[in-house]
Amino acid sequence: MMISLSITSHGQFELVKNLLDDIEKYCIPESINTNNTIEIILTINIPEELPTEFTYSFPLKIIRNMTPKGFGANHNQAFLESSGEYFCVLNPDIRLLNNPFPELIKHNTGVTAPQIIDESGHIQDSAREFLTPLRLLKRIFNKFFKKSSYKNNINIIHPDWVAGMFMVLPKKIYKAINGFDERYYLYCEDMDICWRLRKKGYEVTLDKNTKAIHAAQRDSHKKLKYLYWHVKSLFIFFFYPHP
Repeated sequence: MMISLSITSHGQFELVKNLLDDIEKYCIPESINTNNTIEIILTINIPEELPTEFTYSFPLKIIRNMTPKGFGANHNQAFLESSGEYFCVLNPDIRLLNNPFPELIKHNTGVTAPQIIDESGHIQDSAREFLTPLRLLKRIFNKFFKKSSYKNNINIIHPDWVAGMFMVLPKKIYKAINGFDERYYLYCEDMDICWRLRKKGYEVTLDKNTKAIHAAQRDSHKKLKYLYWHVKSLFIFFFYPHP
């Protein structure tokens, strides 16, 4: 069983290298026994220098964009180059603790994600209810007191949507819904694709037995262009029909 991993670098190859090292360490030895093989599609979204040689055991395809693309467009482009029966979207700042893929693909739902924790082991809010204008206001005014909408004592849950830093989808399902909606540039693509999956009758699954680390970067709180993209994406999600 081939699993295609799509990673996009925005001048972040040091982060990407850490993730590739984790994949080499945890996933390749186990693939010998599980028959779950790995390939990587790495998209270089802005110009950056890469090592001239790679010493990894897995196939590595590199796409260099002439101009930067958005989150969904980059992964849709990578999907066209993928060979696996499963397609996995990974942020470059994800770190692995073990090989999560055999467990994640067992669920065979529309999209599956692991439990996301931070570098201190605290659970991140990566499984949420669909946003509405009212829920968005509640999140803004309660940002220091955020709590998950889902019970922590249940290991397998089916939330409205899972965050796009780590998502695994069967290739045939990703293709059937035409992947990510490229009207979004950086935010809400994950919520939108889960909305469309659920609309088609597919389940969204988060498996708390499987964990990965994410070093969150809150760029929308630091730079106006990120805030603009965030607000624009929310406007599209709330007020424009989903394809």
